[in-house]
Amino acid sequence: MLPKGYNKEIFRAKCNPGFQSVHCVAHLEQDVANALPYINAEQGGFEYLEDPPAVSFRVQGKIITGHPKPKVFEILKRLPESNCRECDQPTRMVFATFMAQGVKGPEGCPEPAEEAAEDLRSYMAQFSFDV
Repeated sequence: MLPKGYNKEIFRAKCNPGFQSVHCVAHLEQDVANALPYINAEQGGFEYLEDPPAVSFRVQGKIITGHPKPKVFEILKRLPESNCRECDQPTRMVFATFMAQGVKGPEGCPEPAEEAAEDLRSYMAQFSFDV
């Protein structure tokens, strides 16, 4: 499987914007989760996580991590079962899609009970780049 394409995002750490280093994130156009165990085995990853799948490498003093994007249906399962539109979106599916793309965050859904809201935050935290 070869990557079909990607979008690159370069930014400074939000916790220390004056720091000299930058983060570079390549958003691949296809899901590579199934390839991560193979990449880890072949390349000797520094750290491998099974759930959610992620592999990290140390290369020339830098850490490179590969992991999949959040899945729309996993987000949808954690949202309330109503289309209340309090998030300013026409449907739950649209809101879940925006969350998977990083456009919206868990706090954008005002309706879930505290336990459901915590489950949604916990799921999305696995994919966070806010360092």
